[in-house]
Amino acid sequence: MRIIFAALAATALTACSVEQASDEGSNGNAATPASEASAPAPSAPVNSQQPPAAGKSADASGGEAAALGALSRADIESELESGAGCSLRADRDELLVAVQGDAIARPANKLIHLAFKGNELYEGGTFSREDFSIEVRPLESHGTKTGDEEMTRDAAVTIREPGKVREMQARWSCGA
Repeated sequence: MRIIFAALAATALTACSVEQASDEGSNGNAATPASEASAPAPSAPVNSQQPPAAGKSADASGGEAAALGALSRADIESELESGAGCSLRADRDELLVAVQGDAIARPANKLIHLAFKGNELYEGGTFSREDFSIEVRPLESHGTKTGDEEMTRDAAVTIREPGKVREMQARWSCGA
């Protein structure tokens, strides 16, 4: 089981490395390290015609919910049991990683576990803890096969906490 989850985490980290390498080749400059890129994205007004770009948020309620910080490989390996699962990615960062029955995220720079409410992980659903939730809604596309057993789709994401909402676009990847 641990090997399957390690393969999923390695696939996710490899995809991030490939994106960073292609960024370096396109302009001759190294991409910003994740540690420098962890500042929350500035908010943009809600536009009903087009959702925010990947990783960017829109203020939907007069106040924004906490931004999600990047999860490290150490976070994933130490906090979750191995197995097939899904991950939410934006701007090369893993923002939420879920395996059957458990998920982790880092809102406001605090690592937390979340419970999953939904049918199947690959269909998205709501990940919640007390008064905090992350809703992942994969878009109606067929997705892109990104590995032997991994499928990636664009997803609309809503982060909620009391009186605050943050909306963003990200990539939802699931596999073994």
